[in-house]
Amino acid sequence: MLINLFTGKHLYLDDLEDVDPQLLNSLRWILENSVEGIGQYFTYEIETLGKRVVLPLKPGEEFIELTDENKREFVRLICQRKLTDEIGAQIRAFKKGFQVIMPDEALKLLGPSELEHVIAGEQVFNVADWKKNATYSGLTVDSDHAEWFWEILESFTNAELSHYLYFVTGKI
Repeated sequence: MLINLFTGKHLYLDDLEDVDPQLLNSLRWILENSVEGIGQYFTYEIETLGKRVVLPLKPGEEFIELTDENKREFVRLICQRKLTDEIGAQIRAFKKGFQVIMPDEALKLLGPSELEHVIAGEQVFNVADWKKNATYSGLTVDSDHAEWFWEILESFTNAELSHYLYFVTGKI
């Protein structure tokens, strides 16, 4: 959740989900598996002006090889690069503009979910759109089970749909 970055709170690995889900999966793999001998160093690759540039994660220490002992630090530094160095300027510009409407004193009164609601508004789920774009395996749109499923979802409140979507996908 980028709200943590916006409010200056501690960032977590899952905060990458909004920015770079593929990188998040790669970093999770690094944490969950042995990385001995994969040939990765403490470097960070970005594309700038159409060129790939390799930058050290720690200035002057780009020849540190990734090991099982230092992989947590590697992941932390990658997250810092991605979430603060790469998009920090955009977040600061957004926050500066947002502070015209809501000063820091008022921001401190809001929790992350309230702030997200102020910034993004209420998320409204469209079950008719879900139904229109659904694909079926083993049944058809006209089968009893499919019809019952959509009837149940259509009876849900927006909050219940949010919980359902989180249950099915792990994210909203």
